[in-house]
Amino acid sequence: MKTEEVLPQKERGRNEGRFPYCLVRREETRDTSHIIRESLISPQLLSGTAATTLAANSFQDIPVTYLADVHGTQSASINMGFTYDGMTYSATNYLPLQGQAIYKPDFTGSYGFNYGTPYLANPVDGTVRLVNAGSQPLTVTGVSITGADAVRFQITGGNQNGNLSPGQYRDINVRYLANSVATHSANVNVSYTYDGVANTQDLGLSGQTLSTPVAQLWLDDTMIAERKRGTLPIFNRSLATLNPNVSSNFWPSLRSHKLFSHLPLSCNRALA
Repeated sequence: MKTEEVLPQKERGRNEGRFPYCLVRREETRDTSHIIRESLISPQLLSGTAATTLAANSFQDIPVTYLADVHGTQSASINMGFTYDGMTYSATNYLPLQGQAIYKPDFTGSYGFNYGTPYLANPVDGTVRLVNAGSQPLTVTGVSITGADAVRFQITGGNQNGNLSPGQYRDINVRYLANSVATHSANVNVSYTYDGVANTQDLGLSGQTLSTPVAQLWLDDTMIAERKRGTLPIFNRSLATLNPNVSSNFWPSLRSHKLFSHLPLSCNRALA
């Protein structure tokens, strides 16, 4: 059973009168109506239980640890006995304590998506996954994209609200728009409730959009070279004739460039 961490807290006893008062004892009491292991789940006084004297308008902190080792809500209180101006008092339930131990969500197996390095105006689709690896049902209450580059990504599916039983997962489809030359990152932000508590979980997105090259060299169906500007050197070191095919997406801008289409290149000759 997974519960939240042990939580140290502090309660404070304060003397707001004109005279000193002497604390003679402190003890804790518990609401045990629904507690199975009373001695384990109650808050523990770490220190500050010894008798002491507080001057007028002073205080003393009392460290308390909530063990949170049993699921549910527990309550207790700190009782105090003290003397003030020569009179003895006993304060029952003087400082109330309450805590709730919840199951911790587990997202083991969840992942984001890296879109690589597409060229400008060539969007890429990807999928992120949210896995409920915990022991309790998880309810998805919202899905959005957050982060500095959120506008560079777009959710295309899987963003509906709903429940994920333990062991189930949700795939969320996201498109990288590749509409701006730069490196981009964002998060798929999933809002959820788990064991009655609302929270969010981020799934990372990243991609880098490149400028479209001026020319590319393809051999059969494989691109073997590209150049964004300037010349594209080609050297044939094989024993056979090479037939390079140089193409460009920006024909109007290439008036000063020499383009060769299916130009044979014999052995040991260079083309630039």
